[in-house]
Amino acid sequence: MTDDEQPAPGVCPPGRASVLARGTGKHGQHKHHDHPHHISDEDFEQMIIRAIDRLPEQFREIISKVPVVISDQGRERHAYGLYQGDGIARDNYPDRIIIFKDTLTRDFGHDHALLAAQVERTVRHELGHHLGYDEGGVRGLGL
Repeated sequence: MTDDEQPAPGVCPPGRASVLARGTGKHGQHKHHDHPHHISDEDFEQMIIRAIDRLPEQFREIISKVPVVISDQGRERHAYGLYQGDGIARDNYPDRIIIFKDTLTRDFGHDHALLAAQVERTVRHELGHHLGYDEGGVRGLGL
């Protein structure tokens, strides 16, 4: 991508966290009362960046080629994260990791350290899917 090209809406450069899909109310408005534990988008993004920075070097290199995006659609998917793509071994479909801020802050936002730990676990879990592990395999790794 050249400097004058814009990424597709909702997609950030590979390996970077970016705010995506702010507000997923029926009319696209963020419902603050649905999030009793407010974490700013910037703080949440920093948690993801720290989680990526804490990966072993060879995994940081791999994730640097995968867009990591933040979404508030976790409640709809009943998930903390989602991997989309066909894995590291193939290149038929674009890969991306989605981290769901709404469900993570809902369930772990009462404790900043606990939230940061779960964000890290979610990033690692979704990276495991990119590496080819199915749900059982990722769970077998403790993720």
